[in-house]
Amino acid sequence: QRAQNVGRARLRGREFDARVTLWDRVELSGHYTLADAVDRSPTATSGLTLPYRPEHRGRARLNVLAPMRQHTLEAGATLDASSPFTTTRAATRTLPRRVEAHAHAAVRFGERWACRLDVRNLTDARTEDVTVFDGGVRSTQRRPIEDLLGHPTPGRSVYLTLRAQLGGTT
Repeated sequence: QRAQNVGRARLRGREFDARVTLWDRVELSGHYTLADAVDRSPTATSGLTLPYRPEHRGRARLNVLAPMRQHTLEAGATLDASSPFTTTRAATRTLPRRVEAHAHAAVRFGERWACRLDVRNLTDARTEDVTVFDGGVRSTQRRPIEDLLGHPTPGRSVYLTLRAQLGGTT
């Protein structure tokens, strides 16, 4: 897929962020975006939604800290979601709503050492039903989930990060 410039567009929307800490150890946070992104070019696509711009997008996160004597344990979960969105200027291909869950656990040893385990895409979702319009005919096809460049996204992914601060001050 190639990037295409849009002559004119109207982008408007609202964003909402919230964060609350409970008992000094539990943090709940969330982000929500309502977007209205419309192609206003003097072409056949005028009035259609811009590609890769879901109307609704949100994230909710829970994080728990457990301070110990010499280290701190941390665990959390994140839920990302978006409404369906088109991937073409002519709105001939629409990807369905997406919901993805992630989790992490970490331990910090003092101020200088940390180890973190992240698991992304907990449900191991790899395919989705995609609505396609071809010659005026609507069909649903099962396809690999794609990133913004059209590449298949990985299934469940596990990352281990080790961090050390050597020398200097914090």
